Amino acid sequence: MCVNGGIPSLPPHDVLFPLIFHRLSPQDWFNLRAVDQTHHQLVSQFLQINRVLNLGYNKKLTQQAFKLLTTGAHCLRELNLSGLKFLTDDLLREVIINNPHLVSLELS
Repeated sequence: MCVNGGIPSLPPHDVLFPLIFHRLSPQDWFNLRAVDQTHHQLVSQFLQINRVLNLGYNKKLTQQAFKLLTTGAHCLRELNLSGLKFLTDDLLREVIINNPHLVSLELS
């Protein structure tokens, strides 16, 4: 008999985060968060250690969604925020302060 535990059964730091979550869109992350508490926690853990966040020209992204994606992030190295109309200095400042190893920031 094959026991399938689904996504939560995969090793997060070895398989799930680098090979699967990294390839998903922000919308996919929000959809996963909505599945149940376990998936919500997995996405939250991923966002804390994620190094690349590409939100450029994402017309569906709101200021609240942006805050959810960036508030716990402390490991970002590449950040693309091109075309985000709601972006303010205060929102950006917080992300930059919380991610001291940021090496690439795209705003235009």
